[in-house]
Amino acid sequence: MDNTIELRLKELVSLYEISLAITSSLNLSDRLKQIYKQISNLFKISTFYIALYNEVEDEVCFEIIVDKGEFLEKFTQKISQEEGITGWVIHSKKHLLIRDFDKEKENLPVKVMVIGEATKSLLAIPLLFKDKVIGVMSLQSYEPNTFDERDENFVSTIASQVVMAIENAKLYEETCKKLDEFSLINEVITSGTSTMEFDKLIDRLIKPLKKNLSFTSFNIYLIDERTKDLKVITTHGYIIEEINRLKLKVGRGITGWVAKTGEPVIVPDVSKDWRYVEANPDVRSEMCVPLKANDKVIGVLDIEDTKLDAFSKENLTLVSTIAGQISMIIEKARILESEKKKSKQLETIQEVSKNIVSVLDIDKLFQQIANSINNTFGYYYTIILLVDEDLKELVVKASSGQINKSTVRRRVKIYEEGITGWVAKSGQPLLVSDVSKEPRYLFVEELADIRSELAVPIKIKDKVIGVLDVESVKLNAFDESDLTTLTILAEMIAIAIENASLYKESERLTITDYLTGLYNTRYLYAALQKEIQRCNEFNDSFSIIFFDIDDFKKYNDKYGHLAGDQLLQELATLVIKNCRNTDIIARYGGEEFVIILPESKFDGAALLAERLKTSVEKHTFKINEEECKGKITISLGIATYPKDATNIQELINVADKNLYREKRIGKEPSFGH
Repeated sequence: MDNTIELRLKELVSLYEISLAITSSLNLSDRLKQIYKQISNLFKISTFYIALYNEVEDEVCFEIIVDKGEFLEKFTQKISQEEGITGWVIHSKKHLLIRDFDKEKENLPVKVMVIGEATKSLLAIPLLFKDKVIGVMSLQSYEPNTFDERDENFVSTIASQVVMAIENAKLYEETCKKLDEFSLINEVITSGTSTMEFDKLIDRLIKPLKKNLSFTSFNIYLIDERTKDLKVITTHGYIIEEINRLKLKVGRGITGWVAKTGEPVIVPDVSKDWRYVEANPDVRSEMCVPLKANDKVIGVLDIEDTKLDAFSKENLTLVSTIAGQISMIIEKARILESEKKKSKQLETIQEVSKNIVSVLDIDKLFQQIANSINNTFGYYYTIILLVDEDLKELVVKASSGQINKSTVRRRVKIYEEGITGWVAKSGQPLLVSDVSKEPRYLFVEELADIRSELAVPIKIKDKVIGVLDVESVKLNAFDESDLTTLTILAEMIAIAIENASLYKESERLTITDYLTGLYNTRYLYAALQKEIQRCNEFNDSFSIIFFDIDDFKKYNDKYGHLAGDQLLQELATLVIKNCRNTDIIARYGGEEFVIILPESKFDGAALLAERLKTSVEKHTFKINEEECKGKITISLGIATYPKDATNIQELINVADKNLYREKRIGKEPSFGH
C-alpha cells in the first residue's frame, strides 16, 4: 500500500510539473517536450508521440515523436494511409490499451502495422476538446505488461493538460496573427511628425489679409464626410455656437454651394443672392474659396464684410493663395491626428492582447479592457455586455466612464431595447453620429448627455455572445477607424472568453476522473489536507469511507470491460444519491473509492456505509445498456481523524485495513469499529 501511495504522490508531482510547463512557455514544441520529459520519468517507454489531427485535410502531424530517447523530425501523414492505431483512435474516440501484443494481436480492434522493432505493449489516448478529436498521444514499450488500467486513467489526465497546451498555443498564435496585420502602422507611429498649433498658424496667415483687405468675419469650415455638415473649426468675428446653429451643409448657403462645386465665388450684395443664409444682418458682401487636398474639397474659407462690393478679383487671388496654405496645414494636422489615433489604437490592441495571454480571471480582464479603451480614447462611457440566452438579455459585465456605475441599468432586452439590443439581435455593428435622430436609441437618464454611440457585436464562430459599446457626449465622435478598432477588440474579447472557458474546463478535467465524473486522487489528497487543517483549527473531526467492489475482476471477465466501465459509472451515480452535498466522493483507482465526510464521527460514517452497502446490494445494474440482473456487493472501511490517524497516509491505510478485515469477516459489517 505504501508503494502505491508513493507512486501516486510521484504522479501528482508530475502533474504539477506538467502544469508549470504549460504556463512557462508559449511555444507548443517546448511545452510538449516538457510533457514527454515528465512522462518518461514515470514510465519505461521506448516510443512516444503526440500527433495533431487536421480534419479538413484528413491528416495527422506528428508534432513530437521520440524513439529510444531520440527526438525525431516531425512529419505529416494522411489518415487514409494510416490504417493503424492513430487512425483508429481518432475515428473511434476511444482509448487503446495493449498489455501484451503477442497475446492480444488476434483480438485487437485495428490492424497494427509493425515497422522496425516490434512494440510489445502500448497505450494510446485521444486528445479531445469539446468532444472533438484534435490529436492522439501514444506511449509504447518493447516490453510486455508495461501499462495497465490505472496508467490509462493517469495518462488520460495528462492528455487533458496536453489539450490545454495545444489550445492555448492556438489562441496565442491567432492573437499574434491579428497583431501582425497591423504591424505596418508602426512606421506611421514612429515617423516623428512634429506637433502643430493650428490656431497660431491661422493667426499668422490672417495678418497679410488684414494689410490688404478689410473684413468683418473670417471663418474656416470643414466638411464632415459622413453627414455632409459644414463644421466651423475657427472663426474671427463670430461665436462658433452661433454659426453652428445655422446647420450649414454641403449645397446649403453660399459656403455650401462652394463646398459642393469646388469653385470660388465673390458676392457683391448678399441680399440679391438666393443662396445666402443670414448669420449677421449687417453683412453686405461675401467671398468664399474652397479648401482642397489632393483635388478634393475638404472645406471652405469664408470672408464677410459689412460694406457692399467689398472684395475684388485681386482679393480673390490673395485669398486663394492663403486658402492653399490653410489646406496644407489642415491636411498635415489631419495626418498628425490620424497618426496619433492609430498609435493609441495599436497601443490598446497590444495591451489587450497581452492581458488576454496573462489574465485568466475573465471579469478582471473585462474591466481592464473597458478601462483601457475609455482611458486611451477619452470616451464618455465604455461598456462590455454579454448575452444571457435564457432571459434573452444583455448583461453588463464591465464598464468605465464618467458616471456612477451603480445607477446605470445592468440588463437590456435583446429584441426590444436600444442600440446594443439591436446589435446583439442582428449581429451587425452600428455607428450613430447623433443619437437624437436614431429611433433605436434607448434614452437613459444617467446618460442624458450622450450624443453619439458605436456598438459592435462580440462573436464566437458567427454566434453573437455579447456587445462592445462606446458612447460620447460629442456629436460625430466616431469614424470608420473607431469601428475597425472596436471590431478588432471585440474579436480579442471573444478570444479571451474562449481562453477562459478552456482554462476552466482544463482545471475541471485535472481534478476529475474521466470515466465516472467523480473527483480524482489529485483532488482527494488536496481535499484531505484542507479538511485536516480545518479540524486542527477548530478542534473538530471528520471520517472517510474507503470502499471497493467485491470480485470486480470476475465481473469484468464475465461481462467484459465495457460492462465494467458502465458499472463504475452507474455505481458513481448511486453513491452521489446517497451522500450529502458537503461530502466529497473520489475514485481512488480501479474499483476503489473514497468518501470524505466533513464534521462526521464514526457513528455517522457507519450509518452512511450501511446505507450504501444496502443500496448497492438491492440495485440492479445495467449490462451493455440492457436491463439485466447485474448484482454486486461492496466492502467498506472507515477511519476517523484524529482518532485513528494523524496524517493523510495513516488515515487511508487505516480505512483500507478495515476494508480488508471486512472482506475476511464476511458477516455483520462493523466497518472497523
